Amino acid sequence: MTSQAPIVLSLPPVREWSRAKKLRHKAFAFRRGVKDSVLPWFGMPGKKPFATQLREIVDIVVTYRRWPGYYFRYRAYLREPDRAGELLPPRIIEKMRSRLNGECDYDIIVDKHRFRVLMEQRGFRGIREVFSKYRAGQFVDADGKMLTAAQAGALLSASEGDLFVKPLGGSLGKGAFVYRHDPAPAFMEDDAAWIVQERIRQHPVLDALHPGSLNTLRIVTTRIGDAPHIEFITLRMGCGGSWIDNADAGGLAAPVDLATGIISRTATRRYEHDTAQQQHSVHPDTGARITGLEIPHYFETLDLVRGAAAKLPEFASVGWDIAILPDGPAILEANGTWGVDIMFRHHIVRDTLIGRMAHEAFARRGNG
Repeated sequence: MTSQAPIVLSLPPVREWSRAKKLRHKAFAFRRGVKDSVLPWFGMPGKKPFATQLREIVDIVVTYRRWPGYYFRYRAYLREPDRAGELLPPRIIEKMRSRLNGECDYDIIVDKHRFRVLMEQRGFRGIREVFSKYRAGQFVDADGKMLTAAQAGALLSASEGDLFVKPLGGSLGKGAFVYRHDPAPAFMEDDAAWIVQERIRQHPVLDALHPGSLNTLRIVTTRIGDAPHIEFITLRMGCGGSWIDNADAGGLAAPVDLATGIISRTATRRYEHDTAQQQHSVHPDTGARITGLEIPHYFETLDLVRGAAAKLPEFASVGWDIAILPDGPAILEANGTWGVDIMFRHHIVRDTLIGRMAHEAFARRGNG
């Protein structure tokens, strides 16, 4: 009698885009960039003299050999605030992030179940799931035990309250939804990979901002040797009744002062959702105060992230998503290819460690 080979849990392969789809995506991105970044320039008050703008644009092209789209997107042409010296081409930040992470196995953190188990084994608190599904009929519980479809279904039925279902290897909140005890949930039988979690009860201070969503901290770290460095921290908030806080879904984001844990500046949305970049000192849905808010369990959160970054030697550049629960912080997930938009909108890029490294590596004229 031959023993059955063990089931290998792995995410479904990512489908390669066709050439036509890639071209359509680039065309869409170009049109969106013109609409959200270039067209507002024409009617924007408070611009620098045209000669100054032209000189700064030429300097970008000469120094970095890149089209200066970010100069328009992040309003570096304005007199106040003058951001021309703060910013770098986003692409060189992405290149430096990729260089730092090298040939890492990104599935370590893309697979949310695998990552949570790994971090728990290394001594860090995460958000345990009800179960994960890798393919049709392939279920695993939070402890790694294989489940039948009937057993997974029983866990669904036994759960109290709403559950949060999201792609097991997804990002940006895409495809995620709230499960409310549907008697025949389609996600249980399709070939996609899903992770099922209980809806998290967050700290009351953050719940007051927007109770419909889990409002999380995005903390980016860069590790050189054994020393993790926190680059910046941003609070992300749901908006408009959305149950996710992601910027791609129209959420608000505000920078957190590293030294104090207090939000000292207003919140904004991504340019795609608000080209005028309205500044929000209070949440537009709830009226809760944003500026001046002190992040609960802040210094405990810093210790958690520094410790986790030091114990994740596979990656030198990570975007951590941290939930603040009533009794303290927990790691929600991590991102090896964290998006740079939230960094550019709210922080001085040239003052970050990864920003300085990118400038030194890719600027044509050294540090000039």
